[in-house]
Amino acid sequence: MDENSRKRIAELSRRLHEKAPAKEYSNQRIALQEVAGLPEFKELVEILDAKVDKAKLSDALSIVSGLGIDVNERDAE
Repeated sequence: MDENSRKRIAELSRRLHEKAPAKEYSNQRIALQEVAGLPEFKELVEILDAKVDKAKLSDALSIVSGLGIDVNERDAE
């Protein structure tokens, strides 16, 4: 990832941390819904969406969820 993108992500992350409500939520879904409405979050999503390799992300999410593929099998393909 280029330096400008890294700096912008750091800045947006800092601003999100400052703007995020400091209240207790009954669950993470409600908290995420509130944060997802912030313009800084939306811009972060746009930047990361443009930079992330979708196939690698899908593989990583599958592995983390326990449903993943064997990385060695994929490398052999």
